[in-house]
Amino acid sequence: MLQLRAVLFMGIVLSLVGGCRASRCCSVAASPAETTPAETAPAETAPVVRDETGVAEPVKRKPSPSGAMRLALERKRVRGLAWDGMGLETALVYLRTISGVPFKTSPKVREASADLSITAQLDDVSLRDVLDSLLTEPFGFTWEIREGVVWVILEEEISGPLRLRYFDVKDLVALTSKPPHPPGVDAAKQTALVRHILEKIVPGYWKRSDTTLEGRNGILIARAAPSVHARVDAALTSMRAHAAKPDIAPELARALRAAKVSVTLDGVTVADALKTLQIQTGHNLMLDPRLGEATTQKVLGKLAMSDAALFDVLEAIRLEAGTDLVWRSQGSVLVLTRRAFVPIR
Repeated sequence: MLQLRAVLFMGIVLSLVGGCRASRCCSVAASPAETTPAETAPAETAPVVRDETGVAEPVKRKPSPSGAMRLALERKRVRGLAWDGMGLETALVYLRTISGVPFKTSPKVREASADLSITAQLDDVSLRDVLDSLLTEPFGFTWEIREGVVWVILEEEISGPLRLRYFDVKDLVALTSKPPHPPGVDAAKQTALVRHILEKIVPGYWKRSDTTLEGRNGILIARAAPSVHARVDAALTSMRAHAAKPDIAPELARALRAAKVSVTLDGVTVADALKTLQIQTGHNLMLDPRLGEATTQKVLGKLAMSDAALFDVLEAIRLEAGTDLVWRSQGSVLVLTRRAFVPIR
């Protein structure tokens, strides 16, 4: 009996050793050239927990500290904001008091904002909209989250490693052609899109010698920090959303496309440009009274369009004034407003 147990034990040991050798042989046989990362990397699955009944449920992952802070900026609402000549530092102290979100400014921002004066009236907007629309973008500032604190910085101070990213924008720069001719890339549209991003999406950042942005065959190639890539992506998404779903009544949109105008605007403000078009076309064009002077009195670059659809001229003005702006119709009135603002009643 003892001999039989010994034989069985030795058989089990040999089978285990043989299995280990076999598995080692298999691992050696797969050369690195024949193995792809997808084959070697384990499938990424969410961790699970089991309750007393044995039912498995996925563990909810907690957002990162920066992700949680961004979520707080989106969710926290600011109501009854009324500023009259308020300085940047005072405005940030006010926002911290009502929201609990910590803010700091870089030395360069403190120096640049010493004589800054902010006047605005807003109601029921997100904390992020206040940060973007009132405190940073109009003055060439931006913000980023560092160790749980929202830092207001100059655009050139954006941190993060430089990486290449490619954006397919063929749908935004396509030639207007009819079948059977296949659509191609409009070089003028592509150049205009690159210029728009360089001038409107953290322009101070692109002035750095180590960053680049160019367009090739309907592809934007950006060498920038990941946070800047995200801003470019958001701007492109906004352009597509506005082009696909304008907030303009269909009958008014048709009238705007049918109206032809010839304009040359050079060194005029957004408000004056709309007044000129209103007088010339007879359409009711209005600026949302909630927009600050940084938007309404912004001086536009040179815009010369001959026999163009009024709709296209208004779109050019909107993009020049700010990518977060939209046109909304209120009856027969066309209002230039911010996407975050609730419609005027």
